[in-house]
Amino acid sequence: MVDTLQAAMEDALVRQQFYADGEAAYQDTLRSNAVYEGADVKAYVVARVNGGTPVRPQAQPLDTTRAMKPPRD
Repeated sequence: MVDTLQAAMEDALVRQQFYADGEAAYQDTLRSNAVYEGADVKAYVVARVNGGTPVRPQAQPLDTTRAMKPPRD
C-alpha cells in the first residue's frame, strides 16, 4: 500500500510539473508575441528528418482574434 501511495504521489508531482511547464510556455508566448504556423514547423521537421537543410520557419505575431486552425492530420 505504501508503494501505491508513493507511485500516486510521484505521478501527481509529474503531472503538476507538466502543467507548470505548459503555463510557463504559454506566458512566454504571450510575452514574446511570436508563434509559428504548425504546417511550417511540420514541413521543417520532416525535411530535417529526411536529411535536408531547410530554412527555419519564421515567427509571426500572435493574433488573438484569429481562431486556431485544427490539426490536419
